Amino acid sequence: MRDLGVGNTPGGVCSIASRWLDRFFEPQPQYALVILRITLGGMLFLAYLGRFGAVQALFGPEGIGGASFHSRILGIAAGRGLEAPMQWLHLVESPELIWALYGLLLIASLAFASGTFTRTSGTVALVLHVLFHARNFTASGGWALIIKPLLLFTILAPAGRYASVDAIRSRKSNRRRVRGYGEAHDWMGPGWPIRLLQMQVCAMYATNWLRLDDAGWLTGRILMRPLSDRWFGRFDIDWFTLASPLEWLAYAALALELLAPVALWIRGIATPWALGLIGLHASLELLTNIGWWQPMMIASLTLFLPAAWLARGVGFAASRPSR
Repeated sequence: MRDLGVGNTPGGVCSIASRWLDRFFEPQPQYALVILRITLGGMLFLAYLGRFGAVQALFGPEGIGGASFHSRILGIAAGRGLEAPMQWLHLVESPELIWALYGLLLIASLAFASGTFTRTSGTVALVLHVLFHARNFTASGGWALIIKPLLLFTILAPAGRYASVDAIRSRKSNRRRVRGYGEAHDWMGPGWPIRLLQMQVCAMYATNWLRLDDAGWLTGRILMRPLSDRWFGRFDIDWFTLASPLEWLAYAALALELLAPVALWIRGIATPWALGLIGLHASLELLTNIGWWQPMMIASLTLFLPAAWLARGVGFAASRPSR
């Protein structure tokens, strides 16, 4: 845009927009994308593997709201409107086909996590997850809905170019080495998928503003609910004796999440803010059992951490020369 003479006025709207577009599209280190690929693929694999004993009950034709159920009760609602366009599996009358699709979902998820035919396996895993989630959205928590856009943006990015089976295959066959496929010298790639993922994470935190009418948030008792719940709480502790400090922690957590959509974009405080959120989610994972929400958010927050930190974490030096 600068070459076209747009935004030459300092402080002008066009100049600001040009700088933001440059920041949106400029190449970015891909370490966080690799972490997301491994985490999201592994999450899907483990989540559905844990449903192995209830596949037909949850997704089969004789299961909850299955093909037989709908054929007997005409006009029954298949589920909430959000999943309605993808509600196709409830029409399947073959348990064997459900098993085949379930097995394919496990294979595709594991392949995506390992970076094997990354975009193809990721696309298959995403489509099948959408179908299975629409078939019985009550079989999982909120993470199953939010993981969809995160998966989509990670699939669109070159997330299989590094630390993957695809990278190993590429090096062995000497293909695309000119483009640095599989090389770890700087792990640079297009920046727009990372920006879209960052925007998605901020949008997720922004939804917390809609919860301010919940008395649990306003009174600081929100943490008491999962901690003291027999199903969600991990430890049998009388948390009511710690009600006062838990209230202050709840207010701190609320402030972290409410301000995250802005704070995570401000240089200088983005990193400590992301670390604070990671600590929050790690603490909740330690103390509560709320599905796969916390690991998903921790992996997503690495998008806001310095690339040098992530480079050490994945075992490669960012300055390693290309061969």
